[in-house]
Amino acid sequence: MIEIACKRMSLNHDWLKGVPMELRPRYYPKPPLRFKDVDIYIPLDVIENDYDFTEERRVLAETKMWQEYKENERLDEEERQRRLAEEAERLRLEAEECLKQEEEERQLQIQLIKQKEEEDAAVSSSC
Repeated sequence: MIEIACKRMSLNHDWLKGVPMELRPRYYPKPPLRFKDVDIYIPLDVIENDYDFTEERRVLAETKMWQEYKENERLDEEERQRRLAEEAERLRLEAEECLKQEEEERQLQIQLIKQKEEEDAAVSSSC
């Protein structure tokens, strides 16, 4: 009965018209992958027969290594972002300091020009 309904649905696709078959990742981002806790049931006869769990241990070790690798990648990326932010802040402060120095030099030049003009005016008025 279920197989017949599935066949009927698969043959008639009118109900699917206009329905996107894939969600656009721009609007519906895929969630990050997470490992689920898996309950492992081991039959009693396997334990009694000294079953070799090397393959299971290998898979668990690979999974743990992969998780550590991803965590290290995430930490490295955070560290890189932090360093970039610090570098940007340092460059911004250096630029501000440079602008302050240029402004001070400009003010000093203006003062020197005014003093020179005053001296010239004093010399010309005394003559």
